Amino acid sequence: MRKKKENVEDLSEVILSNVKLMHEDLTKLTGIVSTFIEKLSISVVQVPSLNRPNAQVNITTAQPTETTSKYPIPVEFREATDLILNKKFEIEIDYLPDVASFQFSVLVPREYSNAGNSHWETHKEDRRSKIIENAMGINGVREWSMKIYENLSSEIRSKIFYDRTQPV
Repeated sequence: MRKKKENVEDLSEVILSNVKLMHEDLTKLTGIVSTFIEKLSISVVQVPSLNRPNAQVNITTAQPTETTSKYPIPVEFREATDLILNKKFEIEIDYLPDVASFQFSVLVPREYSNAGNSHWETHKEDRRSKIIENAMGINGVREWSMKIYENLSSEIRSKIFYDRTQPV
């Protein structure tokens, strides 16, 4: 019986010493975290104020564009396409039933298209479509627009860039 009591006492001492060590570690960690927070507070205080009472804010509203899309096109999608390609490229969205995705189509104007005459005679357009998951959203639109841009020849890309920089 005494052995068991001694074992329990030894175990209690070991547990107690471990708890003391953990307490010391937590105390050190608390000091490190508070020092970090103080330094962070100091650096935040040193940042100059961005409030400008006389600053004018330019608010632009999205202009509706002609499209054959059955659904409204989010402004971000139009802006991303305009930024990567230019305003002459039409876009369409078609949300797919029972799937968390949409079909995003870019209609390449004939002046920028690298499709042959036979393609234009048959299809009457140069449509580049991709199914994009809703979770990808604007990032998927940007990626697809970049792929279309990169697929075109350097001469066509130069023309697209030049036209993008010209006032409308």
